[in-house]
Amino acid sequence: NATTGTNPSSVSFSSDGRFIAVSNYSSNTLQIFSFYVFTTPTLVGGNATTGNNPSCITWSPDGRFVAVSNYSSNTLQVFSFDGFSVPTLVGESSPTDNNPNSVSFSPDGRFISVVNRGSNKLQVFSFNGTDTPGQVSSGIATEFTPYSVLWSSDEKFVATVNYASLQIFKADYITDVSVQAISNGIVFGNSNLGSNYDSTVNLLAGANVNVDGLLNYDCAL
Repeated sequence: NATTGTNPSSVSFSSDGRFIAVSNYSSNTLQIFSFYVFTTPTLVGGNATTGNNPSCITWSPDGRFVAVSNYSSNTLQVFSFDGFSVPTLVGESSPTDNNPNSVSFSPDGRFISVVNRGSNKLQVFSFNGTDTPGQVSSGIATEFTPYSVLWSSDEKFVATVNYASLQIFKADYITDVSVQAISNGIVFGNSNLGSNYDSTVNLLAGANVNVDGLLNYDCAL
């Protein structure tokens, strides 16, 4: 047994099993305990302050971050953890919908889903490891009173359990921060009108282009 804060509301093991994160609903704190087989969990660093009434806590897949949904302050917070110190706040979302009740990282750690019990909404936020989570979907309607949310292991689906139902949502979010060079171009125009009326379309490397409709050409370069 280990002593927590007041009214612990949620618990989560890190993926390597070395740490246990706990959110304390009434004391507005996050705690991380180290754990070794047959020993009492030991508080690491101390308590980190969360928003009002943290309802759910979860680890990122790589064990570097902990996400917390705060039921009464309507926020999503992400804390970094170095294995030794008090968790440090990385970013706090702009207000979520009403009463976020559960939170889940996608398996690749790039997205965080939240269900809001007070507004019957599912939200998805992007997370890059350094900045405040950014909302990538406006509230998606769920059935009445969503309690919990979880990503599928292949990242293609998000499941929610509601007051009397299970729902599955398809997830097709993609984050691409790479910069691609322009390798080709297509010029659309009419030779009778001259080059001033041409429209140039630049293509990224490896891109496929479909042209719908009738295509006439009198010159190919």
